[in-house]
Amino acid sequence: MAPRRVGSARLGVAAHVTLLFPFMALEGIDAAVLDRAASLFAAFAPFDFVFEGVGRFAATTGLAPDRARPLSR
Repeated sequence: MAPRRVGSARLGVAAHVTLLFPFMALEGIDAAVLDRAASLFAAFAPFDFVFEGVGRFAATTGLAPDRARPLSR
């Protein structure tokens, strides 16, 4: 995907997967919150996936994974 075609890329936002949004106010994130999040995510086994192309999601456009199931748990 060429950065000239993606508005968020022009703003410096790289391709990414949003896990949870909104999470919480930045000033509320401390070591305890990070430790709790790390414990939560440690319960999930790593998995592979590939972005096959560009997809349309509600009011936005994004990278479309080859299989969305592991990403929607």
